[in-house]
Amino acid sequence: MGDLSKKTDVKSVIAFSDDLVGFLSDEKDVNNLTQHLEQSKALQSQCDVDYNDVLSLLRALRASFQVRFLWRASCLRAGAGGDCWPGFGSVSCSGRDYQKRIDVCNKKTNEARFEAASDAEMDLLQQELEEEFQRELVTNEISDLENQRASVEERREIPRKLEQDEMRAQMKLSMYASVTNIIPNQHENYKVSRHIVKRDRKAVEKFEFDPSEATAFDTYNDIWNMISL
Repeated sequence: MGDLSKKTDVKSVIAFSDDLVGFLSDEKDVNNLTQHLEQSKALQSQCDVDYNDVLSLLRALRASFQVRFLWRASCLRAGAGGDCWPGFGSVSCSGRDYQKRIDVCNKKTNEARFEAASDAEMDLLQQELEEEFQRELVTNEISDLENQRASVEERREIPRKLEQDEMRAQMKLSMYASVTNIIPNQHENYKVSRHIVKRDRKAVEKFEFDPSEATAFDTYNDIWNMISL
């Protein structure tokens, strides 16, 4: 039973050592720990200095109060009363100086505490700023991907639309040819060129009209006459 307890303790120590090594192996954690230790030492040193200053002032005040009390008692015994010691006025001034020094030390202590709190607040604000920056990057990436997806969809839609337009044009030409027996020649750009289907003779004849030699009315009238035959 004793051996089992020792083995358990050894395993716990080994696990703790592994965790400690893993923590110290992270350079960022080590730097943060070192920085906090340095700040803690600096704050502790400042507190010690302020404490020693305040302690010295309190001792000086205590001494001055004791001197004042003894002198006043001596004056009362002598029947003089009041501030009868010629140097008493300087003692009062020294007491006021000590009070000023105490106030200055208290002010320095409060400023040190405020600076420590400000550093912690700045670290928190920096962390929030970095998180907001990362969220903005992710949002921009998502927006870019969405724009790319919309662009791909538009490019896919163009061939489909062209195919539909071509099919619609073919249907119009087929209906036009079935009604008029005339098939347009789409490859001729400078002349009115058509093919007319002679169903009774089972033949296809080509005819052309030069726009420079006849008016548009005459051309349309001649085509209409061919359709009516």
